[in-house]
Amino acid sequence: MNNIESKLVGRRCGIVQSLGKAKTDFDDPAIHAYGASLCDTSAFSATKATQKCGGGGIEDEEAKYCCLGEAIERYCAGVWNEDDITWARADELRGEVFPIQDLVLFSKKQYRKYHFPYVPISQRTTLPWIKAQHYHRASEVWVPACFFLLPSPQHDQQISPPISTGLACHTSFEEAYVRGLCECIERDAVSLMWLRGVIPPQMVNIKNEKRVAKLLEDFHGEVTVGDLSSDQKVPTYFCLLEGNSPCGNIISFGAACHKNSDDALYKAVREAALGRIYVKRLIKSRGTWEAGYKFHNVNTFDRHASFYSLHPKYYKRLAFLKAGKKIPYTSYQVEMNIKFPAYVRDLTTPEIRELGLYVVKTWVPKLLPLHGHHLLPFLGHPRLDCTSQVFANSKFLYKKGYNPWPHPMP
Repeated sequence: MNNIESKLVGRRCGIVQSLGKAKTDFDDPAIHAYGASLCDTSAFSATKATQKCGGGGIEDEEAKYCCLGEAIERYCAGVWNEDDITWARADELRGEVFPIQDLVLFSKKQYRKYHFPYVPISQRTTLPWIKAQHYHRASEVWVPACFFLLPSPQHDQQISPPISTGLACHTSFEEAYVRGLCECIERDAVSLMWLRGVIPPQMVNIKNEKRVAKLLEDFHGEVTVGDLSSDQKVPTYFCLLEGNSPCGNIISFGAACHKNSDDALYKAVREAALGRIYVKRLIKSRGTWEAGYKFHNVNTFDRHASFYSLHPKYYKRLAFLKAGKKIPYTSYQVEMNIKFPAYVRDLTTPEIRELGLYVVKTWVPKLLPLHGHHLLPFLGHPRLDCTSQVFANSKFLYKKGYNPWPHPMP
């Protein structure tokens, strides 16, 4: 780890220009947290990669590794040039093309709105395309670049906001793919839960997992953990933390998916704990802000993360997350056997490969993605019509319409 850190971090020439430990308060869970700033990739790439990254863990080394891992992911996704892109209509491409008729993100009603920023995709829509691998068939397929590159190429016919879901870093291609796939499953579950108001079972006895017990040992706020395991049959949980602080009452949310339930549980609680520190930093540095008419100012993940802490009158809208039946937590493990086609692209740059690391982006079009603009939810996605099958035996609040309140995901 120290070898990787020394090769990555440097104020003048480092991929990561700064790496610092975040201050935690007496009222926080027992977590170590780090923040990092990336170099300006626009000096040698077509775009400027997202520069701010963070990570946390119950051990200092784990927290630092998580932070640097996220930084490497953002770096590799943001380093591309125009030569990597093919601009064309789907019917102009040679070779196998992703079946664009399967890609439905927004509803017809959304597309009809005045100044709606996205267009429906068709065979004659000119888009930037790149090659990815159909994971199950091991064949190359043309896919829209906006689902793999961050930031993605800008043009007049955008079909979707760029989505980071499925971006993962690890010491092997296979493990990076599995981690990216798990994030796709997690975001699908969270998106469906929120838009349909699914009432998930609440897990009790979560402190039987030793890392969770250590993380929450001195935290005296309210902890809610729900089971979001879907029809993909991979352990998936969310954690909602609520507790007082010098900044007021802080609400933070985290979620995770992993083939090992103990890891999924720990990571969900860890994300919520890290989110608490993040929300407090946002409040201290940026202060309060108005949500606006129909919450039109809730247009970034930063604002989603801090919304319920800064606007406590809406906190009751989270009540359904705590209304499920209580079930005991039990540890188990599964084999990854996803039902839907997955597309994966190796984004690893040569200098990152030299460190023995891989960065891949996994995209599963039939799983519902999540992004940070409240007024632009993916209401046309077919997955929304399958909620009762995705979460068997669960009740949900919105069988016809959709949850109108901002999600709490950071």
